[in-house]
Amino acid sequence: MPDSLDAKDLLDRVRRCLVRLPDVEYEALTLFVWDELSYEEVAEVTAVPVGTVRSRIHRARQRLQVFLEAADDQHSGSAATDWS
Repeated sequence: MPDSLDAKDLLDRVRRCLVRLPDVEYEALTLFVWDELSYEEVAEVTAVPVGTVRSRIHRARQRLQVFLEAADDQHSGSAATDWS
């Protein structure tokens, strides 16, 4: 059961971080990951070149990593504060 709670917590954190992405990065990443579209299909849906799609997805992943690391720092920092 603890593993499922950890997974739910992680998914909740990812969702909170996703909504912080710029709209164009959010759109490209969600089409690519959740809708499982190829770079070419995302380019067609969003009417931008494939290179732009690749850049947006790359930047979105970078931002998500930063956001998640910051969320982890806040989470562990608040837990430490709770114990003091």
